[in-house]
Amino acid sequence: VWFGNQTANTVTVVDATSWSVADVIEGEGIAEPHGIAMSPDGDHVYVSNRNVKGEYAPGGGATASGRRGNVVVINAATRTIERVIEVGRYAAGISTQSRH
Repeated sequence: VWFGNQTANTVTVVDATSWSVADVIEGEGIAEPHGIAMSPDGDHVYVSNRNVKGEYAPGGGATASGRRGNVVVINAATRTIERVIEVGRYAAGISTQSRH
């Protein structure tokens, strides 16, 4: 089970068999994480980040215009951040859709 810790700028992974914390992920792009969705194949976790405080600066520039939301792509097996996708302000909810 994956949870965004909005005020801590981290993502927690909980082992559902023991209900214990398996990992806490932090790093580039995780800034006020809000929504979480798993890819249909289970390989990646997508985390929407509000970033309204501007703690993550897109392109390295720490300016007010850097307060854009983003989606962080996490490898579910290694629990490492693979990519940060910049989106519009206040990125909150997220979902994935399986193609059949």
